[in-house]
Amino acid sequence: MNSRFTKALIILTGSMGDIIRFLHARKLVECEADLSLLVNEKWAELQALTEAIKFVPVKDSVVDYIRKLFILRKQNFDIVWDAQRLFKSGLLARLLGDIRCGFHPQDAKEFSSYFNNCFLSKWGPSETKVDKYIEFFSFISSKQADRPPWISIHDSSVLAVSLGGSWQSKKFPIYFSETLNSVIKTFEVKKVFLLGGKDVLDLSTAFAAALQKITMVENLCGKLNLSELIDFTKNFHSGFGIGGDTGLAHLFAFFGKPYISIFGPSSKQKNAPFGLERLAIQSIEYCSPCEKKCCARGIPFCLSANLTERVVTVIRQNFQNQKNDENFRS
Repeated sequence: MNSRFTKALIILTGSMGDIIRFLHARKLVECEADLSLLVNEKWAELQALTEAIKFVPVKDSVVDYIRKLFILRKQNFDIVWDAQRLFKSGLLARLLGDIRCGFHPQDAKEFSSYFNNCFLSKWGPSETKVDKYIEFFSFISSKQADRPPWISIHDSSVLAVSLGGSWQSKKFPIYFSETLNSVIKTFEVKKVFLLGGKDVLDLSTAFAAALQKITMVENLCGKLNLSELIDFTKNFHSGFGIGGDTGLAHLFAFFGKPYISIFGPSSKQKNAPFGLERLAIQSIEYCSPCEKKCCARGIPFCLSANLTERVVTVIRQNFQNQKNDENFRS
């Protein structure tokens, strides 16, 4: 272990997916440092995924950030990492640590690199966010990560469908039910769980009506809190998931469960769930990835195209028992 860094603070108050990927990286690298993770209060329940990192929840208000600043300054961290790479997180790192690590200046946002005095390497063309998180752990611990084996599909009896993330452009249009119907028929799916927040309730009702004509559907959208969603994913032993670039995709990867992730507005290259890269699909529409939270066309154009053939092909290619089942032959 690098003796200089025995106590580290990581600033990562962003999305659920980013935090889960960070925790996933920690599982892969041996690290003895005392680690604290500053997270948005709404993601505090993700503490259940790890005992190796202490969560420090903060409310999304200036007053609470100032209060946490005074509390954290007393802890004298050896190193502070701005894993959020924004102006706010960069400034916070500057106020909390003498050694401040950041992403490479060319990979930073909002001039956050000006607040840091040591940096990770430039983002490589084949690296994901998890790779960069692993690089940080390797830097402070001088240990290398053990990459987990590829995750394959073992069973197709149950399908968990994530209907969308926080971005409007990541919510699947009802047209995607045609792709799901094809998957259900081709691979003889016996039950479908629909997952998502309260913001996709109307959409989930339409999807349930379209899918329940051919199989059993349980609509859980808006019904599970974060702890319940973690338990659902952890105990999901039969089948696989399908959805977009959402926190659920990274939760599936964290627990080693298969998940077909479809990338429209965001980039598969940087955001594919770790260990599930072979199950990730990037939209071939000219506008993808646009990295925009709202689609100018209203309905996400990149997710409205017919994805059936590509989704079915990926499932066939990654099904462990494909040679013994006629359903999985081309």
